[in-house]
Amino acid sequence: KIAEGTGNPLLFSCYELTIEACRQTYRTALRRRHLTPQRIQDYQKGYNTLFNAIASRDVESAVEFIKLHLVEEQNLLLQDV
Repeated sequence: KIAEGTGNPLLFSCYELTIEACRQTYRTALRRRHLTPQRIQDYQKGYNTLFNAIASRDVESAVEFIKLHLVEEQNLLLQDV
């Protein structure tokens, strides 16, 4: 808000770029830390399950998979806070 409040569009743009670079660096670090070969294999199995549920029009299974996946990802992110 401070950078925006200056009324200086160049300063505001530089601030936004800096924040985005920091976010990107943080996300990359998280991925490197958590994206182990085993986790990649688990993701592949899970997404195959999701794909098969969608292909067979099994909405309940697809929704359940997504809900569980989101909870697992949220828990993973909260470990780093």
